[in-house]
Amino acid sequence: MKKRILFVLFTIFISAFLFCQSSSTKKKKPANSTSTTRKAATPSNSKKRTQQKAQSNAKSKQNPSSTASAKAKSKNSLWNIKLLDTARNVDYLDDFEKNVILEMNKARTNPKQYADLYIVPRLENFDGYNYVEKRMSAAGPYYRTTCTQEGPAAVKECINYMYEQTPRPPLKPSKELTQAARGHAETQVVTDQLGHKGVDGSTPAERMQNYGMFMATAENIFYCVDTARNTVVKFLIDDGVDSRGHRKNIMNKRYNIAGVGYAECEENRRDECVIDFAQSYMEK
Repeated sequence: MKKRILFVLFTIFISAFLFCQSSSTKKKKPANSTSTTRKAATPSNSKKRTQQKAQSNAKSKQNPSSTASAKAKSKNSLWNIKLLDTARNVDYLDDFEKNVILEMNKARTNPKQYADLYIVPRLENFDGYNYVEKRMSAAGPYYRTTCTQEGPAAVKECINYMYEQTPRPPLKPSKELTQAARGHAETQVVTDQLGHKGVDGSTPAERMQNYGMFMATAENIFYCVDTARNTVVKFLIDDGVDSRGHRKNIMNKRYNIAGVGYAECEENRRDECVIDFAQSYMEK
């Protein structure tokens, strides 16, 4: 009898134990489960701040080429081109000759800026004493090499000179000086002569006096003519000219009028640009 009672009690105990284990298993939450009650993701404030910061950084970082272009544009704005382009409306000069006067006036009225924009960059193009310049043609880009006498030293000296100069008044075009300059250029390209002495033995001052009365005259001659700007830049650098006379003529404060004459001769494969300067002019 006792054994039967013990067996019944043991059976009840086991049944109760198994029932408790089953209930505990149903209530227990899996360890790797996630909540399904979280709201759908929306752009948080932190994400918005990140986007705003990225936009702010993009605005604050400027493209280097854009910056350089903006600086160049800003520097150019310092020139009053309408005021300096004194020869634009005359009928006795061609576009090249007009542009030569404009370039000289830009150099005279703001020497430092002219050096920064058009002379300083030339220092990067030297290979020893050779000046190597990239050009464009109908066939595509090509490189033109010019052998200089002084190399980059003349360019550096010119830059220092321009930095030390104060503004000069712009030059005005002169029809009479243009006639003198053009006459000399046209004669030389045909006769294949060089220098300031005319074929008739005349001096620059004598040729100018044929067209009027001038004071404090001077003359520049450039052979194998390039663009108007390069012509003026090379005059300013004045490579191989100890006196730097061409540069001094362009920058001379006394001169207030100028004439430009360009001529070429296909037969002799010659071209040249003559610039005559003077302080004042009186008709004969």
